[in-house]
Amino acid sequence: METPLRGHRAESTATEVPRALALYVFGCVALGVSAVVGGIALLRRPRSDPLGLPNEWLDGTPFPDYFVPGLTLFGVFGLGSVAVLYGIVRRRTWAWVAAVGLGVAQVGWILAEVAFLRRLHPLHAIYGGLGAALVALATRPSVREYLRPVGERDA
Repeated sequence: METPLRGHRAESTATEVPRALALYVFGCVALGVSAVVGGIALLRRPRSDPLGLPNEWLDGTPFPDYFVPGLTLFGVFGLGSVAVLYGIVRRRTWAWVAAVGLGVAQVGWILAEVAFLRRLHPLHAIYGGLGAALVALATRPSVREYLRPVGERDA
């Protein structure tokens, strides 16, 4: 069953959101909320183990504390999710590329994190899987077609 999307542009011909896009939006909201919360916690207390992350995990990384990872979480994945969701709701021409890019960035971030930390935590699998799911959902033909600019859509 398709779900209507609030706030779509009036000139749009499609009024129902593909199921894959609805799932993408759910995943993007989950990523964005967790990134904002985690990012703020790391920015507020970058040296004091705010999320139960041992400071020893940073040994051998380019980071002296959790400030830069917190800034990345908040900025790229928190605010980035908000920007992608805005683009989807408003059906901006850049929305599809941004949707795919957010998922690719999430997978890349997790892979880099595992490489730097030289350890695997269950959250790496969860958030890496979420990033892969965002890419898979965003690249579905129904999502691509829905987010295609109005002038480029098939009749």
